[in-house]
Amino acid sequence: MGNNNELESLYLLNKSINGKSEERVIIEFLLEYKSGFKYSKKQNDINLRYFSYDRIFKKKSTKYFAYFREYTIKNRIHSNDISFKQYQSANFNFFDYLDSNERICDESLLNPTRITGYFQDIVSKKQYAKSSLVNKCNYIASTLKYLEDCGKLQTKHFVNDI
Repeated sequence: MGNNNELESLYLLNKSINGKSEERVIIEFLLEYKSGFKYSKKQNDINLRYFSYDRIFKKKSTKYFAYFREYTIKNRIHSNDISFKQYQSANFNFFDYLDSNERICDESLLNPTRITGYFQDIVSKKQYAKSSLVNKCNYIASTLKYLEDCGKLQTKHFVNDI
């Protein structure tokens, strides 16, 4: 560990993303959590799970995070943009739901049926304002529409907004 002024992190990079090494970072885990980090403490703890061999090579759930990173690069959404944390949180929570509920995470899971199941699950656990749910759904759908448009998904579920 470095001195107290340094934040030390683990970075999961995806080599298929064109760009500099910092643009290839799809997930980051802060070893010693400090307030003000770009992820909440809860999300930071969740992120550690995705550094496992199982999630990278067997379940392949980390590719969802790579897709989200490609989406943010293509749409020039930066981590300091006001809406970035909302987009990221909605998508990361959806990806984590898929990872937690599926044996293998492939592109076929990125569909309206799985989004509906995800929202039924989160509504059963917590009360949300209708506008919050609509925003979360739009954030996820915009990422999936991008994936369809660039050919990563062989579907056309998201041609029109959900």
